[in-house]
Amino acid sequence: MEVGETLLEVNGEGRPQPGLATAWNVSEDGLVWTLPIRAGVRFHDGTLLTAEAAAASLEKARGKPGVLERASIESLSAEDGAVVIRMAEPFAPLIALLAHFSTISPYGNSGLAYAYQAKPLR
Repeated sequence: MEVGETLLEVNGEGRPQPGLATAWNVSEDGLVWTLPIRAGVRFHDGTLLTAEAAAASLEKARGKPGVLERASIESLSAEDGAVVIRMAEPFAPLIALLAHFSTISPYGNSGLAYAYQAKPLR
């Protein structure tokens, strides 16, 4: 079983909400998505989650067969503590994809290290 967190989540009504990203901002033209990364989140191996790690994880997912590779992403980068996604053309479903792909540590030396946040059990 894999347990991981995503940049965005979906609430019980199917609406997007912050996950590992504290928010998301989309430029007026729909070409630039900015997702500030939540502070204090660690991978299960103790490594701190950074925007660089989150961007590297998305880049890895983008290189695999699936819908993310078809999203017309021009570039993924980390800028000022945020993941910045630049699109070749607007792609509204990107928000749903960001709620699907787990963030995996590029630093893990014991296999895959998934990001997690301390959340109370309900």
